[in-house]
Amino acid sequence: MLPIIYSERFLKHHTGRFHPERPERLSAVVNALQVAPWSNQLDWQQPNDQRDVQPWLETVHRRDYIERVRDLAKQGGGMLDPDTVVSVRSYE
Repeated sequence: MLPIIYSERFLKHHTGRFHPERPERLSAVVNALQVAPWSNQLDWQQPNDQRDVQPWLETVHRRDYIERVRDLAKQGGGMLDPDTVVSVRSYE
């Protein structure tokens, strides 16, 4: 089984109308995964809060990077780097 960590709260990560990482793209990916012929091999897990997500984030991001995202979100959002937009709700 492949774990898929997903919550509809993730759709609140707004990066701007033309940025490729936006809620519509995430919805399309989730819908495609749910109807894929191998969807029975996916283990959908819904985190209750950010603490549930933290261990998963730390498997792919360094802790200081996660903290930078948190801090920028608390400040109202902005650009983490030229390709990475953080919105006010990106860290929730």
